[in-house]
Formats: sequence, structure tokens, C-alpha cells
Amino acid sequence: MTSSEFHMIDAFRLALGLAFLAIAAIMDVRTRKVPNRLWFIMFFTGILVLEIGYIFDKAPQVLLLTPIPAMIVFIVIFTEGEIAEDSLSKGANIVLTIVLVLVAIAVIYYQGMSLAYDLEWKRTLHIPIMIALAYVFYIARVLHGGADAKALMCLVVMVPFYPQLGSMPLIPNPELMTVMFPFAFVILLDSALGVLLVPLGYAVFNATRGDMDKRMFFGYRMPLKDVPKKFVWLMEKVVDGKNVTVLFPKRSDDKRLKKDLKALKEAGVKMPWVTPKLPFMVPMFVGYLLAFVVGNLIMGLVNLLVPA
Repeated sequence: MTSSEFHMIDAFRLALGLAFLAIAAIMDVRTRKVPNRLWFIMFFTGILVLEIGYIFDKAPQVLLLTPIPAMIVFIVIFTEGEIAEDSLSKGANIVLTIVLVLVAIAVIYYQGMSLAYDLEWKRTLHIPIMIALAYVFYIARVLHGGADAKALMCLVVMVPFYPQLGSMPLIPNPELMTVMFPFAFVILLDSALGVLLVPLGYAVFNATRGDMDKRMFFGYRMPLKDVPKKFVWLMEKVVDGKNVTVLFPKRSDDKRLKKDLKALKEAGVKMPWVTPKLPFMVPMFVGYLLAFVVGNLIMGLVNLLVPA
């Protein structure tokens, strides 16, 4: 397959992914929430496109089983192992989860045996592995919001392999990259680059207000009474009677927020430092487009700084 080939299915994936991410971005900006039904529609639309792609490419029939492990991993993670919570006991849910995971492993093994564990089979492994990694990234706070992790899971099936769109991407992908890393990882890296510019924006904003200290790169100050009305996390909290700074605040619910606000008020804090809940769907929309058109931006920067 040469870089000059143009696959209509990949052009369709680009348009479809941008449409879903645009809807998610608008919701994220307005409410910082994206309903689960959007992710379900996006995920299973991606599964459908994956199957259509295999059929059009006249791929080995065994590859048509690829969505099975992907769907199992997605559903198990999405339901946190309680697939039939309303109709089965906790123990029965655990058994059901184990059975489904074993089915996924069996399908992967069968595909590997049928394809002699070739390169095509190895690339199909990217899909369930990256779906699981998206959840790990969320737990490890690499992805701060649940919607961010769900979006990444959906993108894994929406664009499971590196696209072919003529001369795009402008930065070529080495063969080793396509084997070791799924395309969704490139989308995540390109999205993250935009977020890296945010601290500079905070610093400039705070400098104009005269708020100069280490926190100026992580957020800004806001009237205490306005905090509940805004999409922000508190960077100041009262712990054992002392006002402490938390540069990377943990996710908290409304009950915890009210408790922290009350403690700050009693401590006489009127303008606490906060960090906004960034609508990551916006940079992810941009990162998705850049990954298709430009390619891996980090690799491009490395090539510029360290010429061959």
C-alpha cells in the first residue's frame, strides 16, 4: 500500500469522526457533559464502518470477528463489570464478565491462529488494547474527564488503522509506528499539544492582573461566591486548619465542593485559586483533524530538531 492511495472509507471516517466530535465539543463547552448515548452511537457506528471497510477491502473473513473483542471490552468498561446489574446479582455479573472476557480472548486467539499471527492480526490487537488503555489513562488522570476516555475509546474503532488519503498526512508514519501504536494514540498526542499551550495563556492572564506566583501557570483567582457557578476545580483547600495549594485537584462532587467552599469562607479566603474544567473535546476535534491531515506533530517536531 503506497502513501499516494486514497481510500474513500478513510475519507468517510474523517467526516464521520469530525461530525461526532463537533457535537461532543459543543456539548462540552456548554455543559462540560456529554451524554453516554452519543458515545454508544459513535462507538457502534465505528464498528459498522470497520466491518464495511473489511468487506470493501476483501479482507480475510476471520477479520470480521474483530468487533467482538472490542465490543466486549467496551461494554465491560462502560458498565464497570455490572453488565446486567438490574437483572443479575453481583456474583452473577462477575461470572458473566469473566465469560465475556474469555470469549474475547478466544476470538483473538482464533484470529491469530487463522492468520498465522501476521501483521494484520497484530494491528487488530490495537483495538481492544487501546480501549482498555483509555480507561487506564482516565484512572491515572492522564485523561481528566470520563467523556475524554469514552471519546478515545470510540475513536479507536472509528479509525482503527492508519488512514490513506493521498498525500496526507504530510508527516509520514514509519512502519514501526503503525505496528506499535494505534492511530488513536496519534490523535491523543496531537490533541494534547494544544492543551500544553494553556499554561502559557494562564500565565499571561495572571500577569496582567498582578497575580504572580507558582499557581499562575495552572489557573487563576476567582471570587469565592462565583465558584459554584463556574466550571472550575478549587486549587485551594483547608486541611487541618491550614490553607494549602493543590495544583492538580482531584475530581470531586457537589457535596465535597460545598464543604471545601465553607471551609475556605471560614478561613477568610475571598479570592481562591481555581483551575478550569477544560472542554477537552475541543482540542480533540482539532487533534483528530490534524492527525489525518498533518500526522504525528510530535514526530514532526523531533524531525525538525534532530534532522536525520
